[in-house]
Amino acid sequence: MDWSLLFQGIIALASIVGVSSIIVAVKQLRTMQRQSETIRHQIKDSQEWNRMNSAFLHLPKVHELNDLESELNASFVKLIDRKGPLTDDEVDELCKPENNRIMILLKNYLNMLEFYCTAINFGLIEDSVAKAIYRYKFDRHYNELEPYIIHLRTIQNSKLIMCELQETVDRWRVDRPPRKRYGEKK
Repeated sequence: MDWSLLFQGIIALASIVGVSSIIVAVKQLRTMQRQSETIRHQIKDSQEWNRMNSAFLHLPKVHELNDLESELNASFVKLIDRKGPLTDDEVDELCKPENNRIMILLKNYLNMLEFYCTAINFGLIEDSVAKAIYRYKFDRHYNELEPYIIHLRTIQNSKLIMCELQETVDRWRVDRPPRKRYGEKK
């Protein structure tokens, strides 16, 4: 028996097994890479779905807005029937102690819009869905209530009051995307 021939046969067989193992390993790596990419896309799709769903499930609730708008419309603020921005006289009237209830309602209304706009601007709520639902309302009411917002900023000495609402309205007017997204790396 020729041991060298047997040894060469064993080496050839081992080489075939080694090459086959490498081919199988490469195929498994490619499969894992495709699966990893699929999972990444599924996670991204889920995040996008959650943001879109948030626009419908979370603030502001339509009935809450309607209740506040109806009460504010029944006052001299005339939130729904208004044809233009608050006048200086109306802002002064709003700040009188006897109109404290109306002022609180208006602040609650603006805070609700501000909270929602903050969620939009941070990407927690899908911008395009929120824009489709609320663009007109936010733009109109921001314009009408801007004199009061400016008054609040002046007496509080803060430009941050209703800044998310202002940013959202300004951005939607020129179709600019949100400035930041939740969870995005800089």
